[in-house]
Amino acid sequence: MSRSFDDSQREYLQWTGAGPPVADYPFTLACWGKTDFSGGDQCLVWLGAMNSNVNILGYIGFTVAVGGNNPVEATSMYGVTTGRASANDYSLNTWHHVCGVFSAADSRKVILDGSTSGTDATSVPADNVGGVAIGATSGLSHAAYTSGAVAEAAVWDAALSDAEVAALAAGYSPLLIRPQNLVAYWPLGGLFGPRDHDLIGGRDLIAYNTPSWTDHRPLIYPGRPRAVAPASPVGSRIPWHLFQGRAA
Repeated sequence: MSRSFDDSQREYLQWTGAGPPVADYPFTLACWGKTDFSGGDQCLVWLGAMNSNVNILGYIGFTVAVGGNNPVEATSMYGVTTGRASANDYSLNTWHHVCGVFSAADSRKVILDGSTSGTDATSVPADNVGGVAIGATSGLSHAAYTSGAVAEAAVWDAALSDAEVAALAAGYSPLLIRPQNLVAYWPLGGLFGPRDHDLIGGRDLIAYNTPSWTDHRPLIYPGRPRAVAPASPVGSRIPWHLFQGRAA
């Protein structure tokens, strides 16, 4: 299962509170996404301030078709300053891996399916992070609703390498990529069942306007002790010495 969103119903997931996954650069956002629409911007994962619509530490998503191409983007915004990295070309009704690597205030990269990338060097300061949203942008109001599905959303407090992003796009779980820097992970289904829990940081998402569930993109997950059922809640940290990579 993965989370399925209907943009006409303004469906999304959100967490707010003290102690966001990251509050400054560097960091990385990643997820799998699938959409049936290319006529507008669609947010997959958003991280920013809840008291402003123009204070976004990081955002990854599908964007409106331009010149026959369907770009993905990784964006930061502070007031009138926007830094946007863009890369072509996603297909409709197809699972794609989208990753934003935010190395510094003036260095961001978007990577589509582990290989196609675009960069941006606009300097955008970090300030006042207070929320996470999946399926829409957040802040004072919501926009850029997703028309499709999102799975395996994750945040690292480091800039992942190209090789690490390629491994994610090859189907490896975020739990297997730079685990010491993984600070938030929402599987949104898959091996862990239909729930919106953050398995690493405990920042569980609240669903708004009743998003549904759909098929999950198959992944390679770390092995776990047999005593733990696949749909059981998992603690904030996994015992890494028990891992044995396996497909699920």
